[in-house]
Amino acid sequence: MKARITLASDLGDIINAMVDARVDERLRELGVAGAVVCYSPERLPPGTSARVFRETCASGAVAGAVKEGRSWRVSREAWHKARGRRPAPKLRIVPSGALSVEELASSSIAQIRAGGRR
Repeated sequence: MKARITLASDLGDIINAMVDARVDERLRELGVAGAVVCYSPERLPPGTSARVFRETCASGAVAGAVKEGRSWRVSREAWHKARGRRPAPKLRIVPSGALSVEELASSSIAQIRAGGRR
């Protein structure tokens, strides 16, 4: 059961990363200024409290964090690099019918045994 949950969460992470990348690309194409290029206390990273943001920047864990008065500003790329966000895994797209049922089954079993990561 745990392997099934891991696979589902990995798939969710992959889909989120793909959607984020596509949305960012489209916003750049449209020249929309709302695309997040840096984080600050007014625009915090997703899932991060103001306290964690402030303490992480002050600790020196984020290269390129700049203190402006009493607040911090850091680029989106630097924040995610410092926080250890994994890049989106590469997807293996297989045309329908390219693999036999046995190949699909053995691939799925190998992924489950590897904890959903392969």
